[in-house]
Amino acid sequence: MADLRRYRTLLAGVERRARDLPWADQRPWKAKTHVEEAGGVVVVDLHDLNAGAARDAVRAVLAEEPDAGAVVFVHGRGRHSDGRGPVLHHVVGQELRKSGTGRIRALGPARVAWITDDRRAPGHVVGEWGCLWRLVFALLLLAMAVGLWAAITRP
Repeated sequence: MADLRRYRTLLAGVERRARDLPWADQRPWKAKTHVEEAGGVVVVDLHDLNAGAARDAVRAVLAEEPDAGAVVFVHGRGRHSDGRGPVLHHVVGQELRKSGTGRIRALGPARVAWITDDRRAPGHVVGEWGCLWRLVFALLLLAMAVGLWAAITRP
């Protein structure tokens, strides 16, 4: 996937910065391990970054619109934020709102999607049911047609 290679390259500077974090020996942040493709979109895991490095990562991603129409950021729940609440959650939200591009969609308590093109982004990211919705709708129409046919042909 072109987005994956591009974002890993863009985040090389964040990787260099993360080497200086106090916990880098035990939990290093590397683009190769923290930036992956899942479900048709790039997922940037911000775990193991501090607020400043996470801000740099989000800004780097926002500088390049994704070909897939969306990028997912994993910011975590903030359990290791020393009572300050979910720090990375706030950093990501602030940067996404400040960018003024795309739209933001929470994908649970620890993830958020930056959606730049609903048509190109996978349904599970933009909130569509995708094929399941179409199947349910088709079955509903079929059931209605059968019921109507039975009512019309009943003596």
